[in-house]
Amino acid sequence: MQGKCKRKYALSLRLTIYFIVSPLLFFAQVQSYSFHHLNTDDGLSQASNNFIYKDSRGFLWLSSTDGLNRFDGQSVKVYKFIYGNSNSLLGNNISSNFYEDQHSNLWFTTNEGIHCYIRKQDRFQRFQIKDKEDSPIQGSYHAFHFEQNVLWVSVGLGNNGKLYQFNTSTFTSNFIRNIDGQRNYVLKDENGEIVQVVSAMLKNGIEVQTIWGGKERERFFNEEQKNLVNHITIEAENDWYLSTSKGMIWFDYPSNNSIVFNTYQEEPIGEVYHTNSINDSILLVATKRQSVLLFDKRHQLFVGQIPVQPSNKSSLSLAPVNTIYSDSLGNVWFSSKASGIDFTNLNKAKFDLPKAFLGERVTALFESNQREVFCSYGNNKVASFSKGITQFADGKHHGPDGEEVQPILFFFEDQRDTVWAITSNYLLKWNREKQFFEYYGALPSDVLYACSTSDRKLLLSTFDGIFEFKVEEEAASFSPMRQIGIYQRELATAIYEDKRKQKYLALDLSKVVILDDTGKKVAQIEEIGEVNSFYEEEHFLWVVTTKSILKINIDDYTVETLNEQNGGLPNETYYCIIPDEQNNFWLSSNKGIVRYNRNTKTYHRYTLADGLQGNEYNTNAFLKTQDGEIWMGGTNGLNRFYPEKIKSEIPLAKVQFTRLQINDEPAPDSINITMTEELTLAYNDNTLSFDFVGIDYSDPENVQLKYQMLGNDEDWIDAGNDGFARYSNLPFGNYTFQVKAANSDGVWSEEIKQLNIHIRRPWYRTWWFYLASILSISGLIYGIFMYRLRQALKIERMRVKISSDLHDDVGGLLSGLAMQSELLEMTAAEERKPKLQRISELSRNAMSRMRDTVWAIDARKDKLENLLDRIREHAAETLTPNDMRFDLQVEELALNKNMPTNIRQNLYLICKEAITNAAKHSNGDRVKIQFKKHGRNGIELTIHDNGKVLQKEHKTTGLGMSNMAMRAEEIGGRLELNTNNGFLIKVLCL
Repeated sequence: MQGKCKRKYALSLRLTIYFIVSPLLFFAQVQSYSFHHLNTDDGLSQASNNFIYKDSRGFLWLSSTDGLNRFDGQSVKVYKFIYGNSNSLLGNNISSNFYEDQHSNLWFTTNEGIHCYIRKQDRFQRFQIKDKEDSPIQGSYHAFHFEQNVLWVSVGLGNNGKLYQFNTSTFTSNFIRNIDGQRNYVLKDENGEIVQVVSAMLKNGIEVQTIWGGKERERFFNEEQKNLVNHITIEAENDWYLSTSKGMIWFDYPSNNSIVFNTYQEEPIGEVYHTNSINDSILLVATKRQSVLLFDKRHQLFVGQIPVQPSNKSSLSLAPVNTIYSDSLGNVWFSSKASGIDFTNLNKAKFDLPKAFLGERVTALFESNQREVFCSYGNNKVASFSKGITQFADGKHHGPDGEEVQPILFFFEDQRDTVWAITSNYLLKWNREKQFFEYYGALPSDVLYACSTSDRKLLLSTFDGIFEFKVEEEAASFSPMRQIGIYQRELATAIYEDKRKQKYLALDLSKVVILDDTGKKVAQIEEIGEVNSFYEEEHFLWVVTTKSILKINIDDYTVETLNEQNGGLPNETYYCIIPDEQNNFWLSSNKGIVRYNRNTKTYHRYTLADGLQGNEYNTNAFLKTQDGEIWMGGTNGLNRFYPEKIKSEIPLAKVQFTRLQINDEPAPDSINITMTEELTLAYNDNTLSFDFVGIDYSDPENVQLKYQMLGNDEDWIDAGNDGFARYSNLPFGNYTFQVKAANSDGVWSEEIKQLNIHIRRPWYRTWWFYLASILSISGLIYGIFMYRLRQALKIERMRVKISSDLHDDVGGLLSGLAMQSELLEMTAAEERKPKLQRISELSRNAMSRMRDTVWAIDARKDKLENLLDRIREHAAETLTPNDMRFDLQVEELALNKNMPTNIRQNLYLICKEAITNAAKHSNGDRVKIQFKKHGRNGIELTIHDNGKVLQKEHKTTGLGMSNMAMRAEEIGGRLELNTNNGFLIKVLCL
């Protein structure tokens, strides 16, 4: 009873507040948000998206009647039914919202069944509930609640509808009861247990069913009222908001009391399709006739509207909206039946955008000494702001004959605190009593630029030259500035006088001429573009141009240029430069507002999503008030802001990898790059391409990305908004690919997304391959060595055998022939003895040469000492009978060193020839034979006799010397002769 009294009191209070505050509806405002649009042209599979969900990874999932869409702020990935593929969807018509389990998998339904998106494998697992005959139920699945691994699912429509609990761990289902309605919601008791289900989208009204126990059914807003309920937002047991065909209904379920809200600003809102509670105070309401309305839940009234503005591309474009989804980060998504998705961030807008100026061109801003702010806007409008009150003097300033004048271009104030205004050709004076500008007089000529000096004088540049404004005895006049001489007649598109009375004239849309206080030209700066404004501080004058920003030292006229190459400021047209207390410059441009930090030389660009009036701002439409507030006007309205209050209210961007290509081909299905933390690849899979995003739905186009491949890149690489990187032919080894992102407010996240990559060594660079190669090469070398050794031993044995056979057989025969010849000679007749002697001599010579050959091929005689023995033997046989002594010496040579057969044989034959010649032709008595080392591995052989050499008058026909030279050449050596002191033969063999 006490609970019912409390509910009645609450209801009465709500009704009282409603009728008391209803007059406040008069002050309801149009809400201006900057929307981004997503439709089939951007990749959506279909433009009707009834269910929207942002998961824990930051991805947005969008249902459709033709597949499932995943959006990351930059691109859409579509999942569809694929015939014969059990990992795809059962059908393409998504019929429920999405529910995420503890493994980050998503549960949802299509008309055909229950689905689980298994994130790690990027595939689907599909289930169908079975009837009593154990046959799968085929149609109209709708999941509407998920808790403790239990998915609540309705199957079938109308009288055939049934309610099931599906256990996502055991994949078993439990029938609860029959149920009607295409949209269902659960109600819990004070212990958090589900006790009732509320059904909407019935034929009429709603139905509340008790799940357990008596299974009671209650109907509200039934057939008699003929009211279709599209959606229910349940805030509490006594606080429901019903979206119905007759408007929005606030409903207190226990007391069955309700209030219908069906008008906004005395106009009907029509059918309501959806409601969404974005905080404790505001409910967004999607209506048929009045677009999206803002409903104040505390005061129970509509307080604002988000309209559709066809002329404004950044406004809400959907008419009507049928679904609203919001997340905890301030992002709100609106969907329609056939036009896709519009989305915005409610916390993104930072700049005040006065509604009175929305859609109007602001041409001039000015603050007087008395802190009155004047704004010229539209075709012929002026607003003044004073002590929090805004006065509008629309169309009250006229020309001399009462005609409407052109918009005001400049405001200024004279020494008497009188405020003046200048149009293109008239001078106007502010009438404080009547609060409007009245005509005062004509200008000398059409105005180009006006400049107020520090002592509140006005310098006016016109098509007839430069003038100075003066007020004397209540009369105002313009007089030519004759003190600047010839420059008085110049067409200056901008003009400025600094605190030293130096004047700066912008001429020819390309240069600035600087005059001192006497009018003498002291400097000129060329090729700077058109000048739009000036800002002076201490010893410097900042000049804003269409090309860059100049910093002029007013002491020595040196110039610094602030642009993309020098200072990190993008090159574009700027209109003003306003400093703040944090050493920032605020610049208006044709691409929004830019905040430039002079210390870090970095900038951030604000866009429509931040609440700007538009992208384009105007010359002279800027102001910094005495209390530090900055005003900037453009082609579509006015922005006001305090720089210190412009802070990021949106979350940091979340980096996700979205695609991987290996060797420019899609990665295998087994690699889901969104979940992969480590990657191991073959050595030849070393060309990698990555797609990645920084997820920030407040303004996706202005997210900034940087990436770095540790192990390959020395520093971070700026990717801008294009999340793509490619690395070709990476060497084997370990790498870490990392990405970081800045949200659309320019705030970089400290969290860095990383992917560890290991590229295996090629098989030919592994230790086992090296070991196998070493063993193989060693085995081959050993085999070759053993083969050559066996061949050498075989040859040696053959040489020994041949030499033995020659010595024993041929040598025996020659020796026998010689002996037989000598025996025959003893008994032969005298006339036959010479012939027998000749045969015996030839036999002995043949036997001697054969002995040389046998010695040469005998493998047992391959050492140096064997050569020396043979030479010594021949010298003894040849020289001793002629009473000649010989001396055989060896220096620095190893006697047991093996010598190649051809070298040993040729050295011996050379030495034999030389000894024989000495024995035959020398008149000396001594021969010296010497072997010594020559170079690293060579031999030097000298045969020197002490005989006196006589020069012959005729050339001999002997072949001894030529044979020795030939033999020396055969062994790669050379033969040298010297007859200065005896006869010297030298053989040098390398």
